[in-house]
Amino acid sequence: MSDPAKQIGPGLAIAIVAGNMIGSGVFLLPAVLASVGSASLIAWGVAAMIAIVLALVFAFLGALRDGGESLTDYPGTAFHPALGFLAWAAYWGACFVGIAAIAVVAVGYGAAVFGVKLDALPRLIAILALLWALVGCAVLGPRFVGQMSSATLAVGLAPIAGAIVIGFAGFDADIFAASWNVSGASLGAALPPMLISIFWAFLGLESANAIAGRVRHPKRNIAIAAAGGVGLAAVVYALATTALFGLMPAAELAQSTAPFADVIGSVAGPVAGVAVACAAFARTVGCTASWILVAGETGQAGGRRGFLPKAVSSTAPGAAPVRDLIFIGVLMSLVALVTVSPDLVKQFTTIADLTVYLTLLVYLLCAAALIKFSGVLAAGPMRRVAQGLGLAGAAAAAWVAFAAFTA
Repeated sequence: MSDPAKQIGPGLAIAIVAGNMIGSGVFLLPAVLASVGSASLIAWGVAAMIAIVLALVFAFLGALRDGGESLTDYPGTAFHPALGFLAWAAYWGACFVGIAAIAVVAVGYGAAVFGVKLDALPRLIAILALLWALVGCAVLGPRFVGQMSSATLAVGLAPIAGAIVIGFAGFDADIFAASWNVSGASLGAALPPMLISIFWAFLGLESANAIAGRVRHPKRNIAIAAAGGVGLAAVVYALATTALFGLMPAAELAQSTAPFADVIGSVAGPVAGVAVACAAFARTVGCTASWILVAGETGQAGGRRGFLPKAVSSTAPGAAPVRDLIFIGVLMSLVALVTVSPDLVKQFTTIADLTVYLTLLVYLLCAAALIKFSGVLAAGPMRRVAQGLGLAGAAAAAWVAFAAFTA
């Protein structure tokens, strides 16, 4: 367990959870979803309901289990150590793969600040520089990263709030309607593949559990962080996406590497567009830093259980995960290198979809673990609620992966 003086409270825990969600997802996904159009809001609603169920799964897990457990301990404790390793490996992989996707978005908005379009090689260099700078920040500790995430969350919410206000003030129902379904396929065929991309925006609902050892009073605060973080993100996503589809045609959104900056710039002028790009860049940088912290903590948790060699994992009691963070830096760099593409949105989608599949596997295993752990509750309504949430969470995670993979 960490030194209590260095642990974080519920406010910073909520900032990390909400901050890990309100990042690259909300800032780039409108461009990804524009291939279908404004009808993708239906899939947003479905994904939000599933995310709320999963957030409640993790809230129950945080309340029922020893707060010293990490996220990936649950399946191993409930069933078999092999499932604990599988959950850890999937989540750890999702962390270092997904961080590269967030960095892609950050660099896209950074380029928009300067009004330039980066080709593949300059973008790769910028991504690597950003990742290693933020690895250095994570070495400074969770409090520094939590404060960075909290500060950039406030900055990042400003353009989103501005887009919501401007979007609904100038909302054009004709543009929204014309962009309803531009895919040429039926909604039944067009929407399921979108679920994987949309669910990227809800990854992070489990972040407080992943850093449980660094959270003060974890049995109470993990539940607060999980429920509060996903609720905030769901409301923001619904309003912001609706606003953008009411201001810019889907065909134009699909070509954008910085949709919020482009939309606000087209309505309020280029200076406003640059301001939005600056704020979005700051938010995605804060989001990247938070996820690097989570990845380091996850790697260290695995190292202490023998999943990683000591050469790459800081396993001494109370040790900061310095080696883990450096190793994560190397792995993130490799992901950025092998996925480099002339098309920024394509590079982001490739990395993000793989991340979601890995994370859904972890969610399924943890939801199943809740069913097992619910046996410690006295027979009655609370036990039935916990069992119902576990069943619903496992089924929902499996369905999202299956629906997208078979579409």
